[in-house]
Amino acid sequence: MRNSHPECPECGSIDVVPIVYGQPTKYMLEMEAAGLAVIGGHFSTDKDLDWHCNECEHEWSDNPEKARKPGTEYNGVPLLNH
Repeated sequence: MRNSHPECPECGSIDVVPIVYGQPTKYMLEMEAAGLAVIGGHFSTDKDLDWHCNECEHEWSDNPEKARKPGTEYNGVPLLNH
């Protein structure tokens, strides 16, 4: 079976998980606690990122123009490392 998660473009790790959006459910919280997903927020916008690297904390979108690094600002809000 092919892994549908991409390799991290920053560090090359394959320990990559999806960033999920919406009101957190019990399942979403369990997935985040297990390191299988990252909760991105309650609302989804066209600027949301798709992937999170558990190794280097890099987050990016399938659209490279949306890429960001921890410690930078996103829509004027300072980002924290997970």
